[in-house]
Amino acid sequence: MKNINFKRTNPEQLSYVEFEKGDKLYQEYACKPMDELDNGRVFKKIFFTLLQVMAYGLVIYGAFLLFFALFGETGFYKMITDVAVILKITGSLLSLVSLIISAAALVFVFAIFNNRSRKLFQKEFKSLLDYTFGSFLPAVIIIMGETLAVLYAASFVCQLLGALTISPIYNPLGEMTSMISMGFLGIISFALFPILVFIHDFSLTGFFAEFMQTSNIGTSVYAYSNFADFPDIFKISLFYLVSAIGFLIVAYVVVEIYKYFYMLVHILIRFLPKFALPIAVRHRQENLTPDNLNENVEKNKKSPK
Repeated sequence: MKNINFKRTNPEQLSYVEFEKGDKLYQEYACKPMDELDNGRVFKKIFFTLLQVMAYGLVIYGAFLLFFALFGETGFYKMITDVAVILKITGSLLSLVSLIISAAALVFVFAIFNNRSRKLFQKEFKSLLDYTFGSFLPAVIIIMGETLAVLYAASFVCQLLGALTISPIYNPLGEMTSMISMGFLGIISFALFPILVFIHDFSLTGFFAEFMQTSNIGTSVYAYSNFADFPDIFKISLFYLVSAIGFLIVAYVVVEIYKYFYMLVHILIRFLPKFALPIAVRHRQENLTPDNLNENVEKNKKSPK
């Protein structure tokens, strides 16, 4: 019992008894995780890992689409079966260019996720709620907006090549673009109208049903025999360009509006206790009228001691 020391109250010390190996194991496998929970590093790692997994998932899924969307019942080559041979040749050559552009777009999307997730990790952690709704959610909105801008811009270049050469063009990332577009609308619905989302299952996707149908670009096979159809095909190319710019602008505008609402909620929560106490005092004073006082006195006289 000579080693017992009741002054050993440091959180990094295992017990009142000095035990060097035990203290080291305790500090390594108990203290460090506890410290990372306290300073929020564990939660920051979770959000960082989540974004990284999403980045790798999109790249793998996109790489799968680059080649496997060429074949099958709805594949590129199945859809150009009835196209003239010369257009098949030019379309196939241009589709090689489209593959390179799409692959570059995937790399850029990964770079966006990687950059934004690392910047998010460096932000200050005040509390889990503040980090989730004050930092993580705005970062996700920006990431998705920038991702859609890149994907739609790639679709614009690819479709423009097809329009200018009256050839079918392969756009392998169309399916992924439509999927992310729907997810983006769902997230900004939650950010701007959270109460409606929970009560009425509200979503902005319904308001943009026609747009979403147009943006469901798939493999984007447009083949035509002469330049008479050029204006219609060129309009589709411009639609992709406008979508790229529009989604980017919407993402940044929504984040600014969301941050303003978030600030108002913060102010309201801080103000409520100051507002509630005077109301409670006033309500109590209103109840203490002369009639109420007389009734209380009579009740006290009648009540047994």
